[in-house]
Amino acid sequence: METIIIPISSLSLMHPRSGRKAQAATEYIIILAVVIIVALIVVGVIGRIPTLGGSTSVRTSASYWQQAEIGITASYFNQTNGTVVVRNNLPFKIMLENMSIGSDYNATNLPIATIKSGAEAVVSFANNTGIVPGDVSYAVSFTYSNLDSGLGPYNITGDELLISKVQ
Repeated sequence: METIIIPISSLSLMHPRSGRKAQAATEYIIILAVVIIVALIVVGVIGRIPTLGGSTSVRTSASYWQQAEIGITASYFNQTNGTVVVRNNLPFKIMLENMSIGSDYNATNLPIATIKSGAEAVVSFANNTGIVPGDVSYAVSFTYSNLDSGLGPYNITGDELLISKVQ
């Protein structure tokens, strides 16, 4: 009589269908994890989670002020003074006669500047109120004259607050 040797590795101790169920469950969990990750990325990109998408109000303020008639392209404030880069987005040369940022900062170099259309000027501010460092938002107003036509002065106030940081 012959002895038949069957290798142990060929013996299945599990039911033949249980391996398929485990594989299906694993695939389901992986697909669910991918869907959750994609959803979190989409939510972060549209700004619903501030740590992923950034602050919507800061971006809205910066966008508004860069495109305003008299735009603000950069701003820096500390407890005693501030500096703002102003751009003339009007189609004519202006004399920027005055500018105020909230009630805390007052322009120190008046009249501030003659600015050609599309050009920029730096405006300096003094602060006598001792602002505490952190995020701030200010109403901004300008007084300017149209140097090409000789008309003015005009007073304008921005529709959005300038949101910045005091260092």
